Amino acid sequence: MNGTLPGDAHDGWFAIGVHALALLARMPGTTSSAYVAASVNTHVVSLRRVVVRLVRAGLVRSQEGRDGGYFLARPADQITLADVYRALRAAGPLPPSRAVPNSQCPVGSGIRAALGEVAAAAERRLLDDLAGHTIAEVAARAVALGAHPDPA
Repeated sequence: MNGTLPGDAHDGWFAIGVHALALLARMPGTTSSAYVAASVNTHVVSLRRVVVRLVRAGLVRSQEGRDGGYFLARPADQITLADVYRALRAAGPLPPSRAVPNSQCPVGSGIRAALGEVAAAAERRLLDDLAGHTIAEVAARAVALGAHPDPA
């Protein structure tokens, strides 16, 4: 495990979320955060930052106690990648620049609005595409493409 935390607050959260959900879809019962973090190869704190958002979105449930851990809140074939994206998105697929454009420049004064229109349209198309794929589908494909047997 590399033990790194994301550089930006949302670096890779979508991929981590999909990975975690796909793993939970293949596991019977609850699965510990340490096990999921080891599969993702991330620090358990990073994983928990992602999972808390998945819990808030109603995609994952947690169980406290000795046999505690995480499990899917609904069947994997009823969780789309669009659901995951919505739960974890930060600034959309085309995040704005941290630089504040020069408002006195003809381009600078309107660039954020222009890019905002493009980003909104791109995000609508992305969500439409992601809605056509489920966690069950991704989990099955990952197992088929992987080099190790399914634990389920």
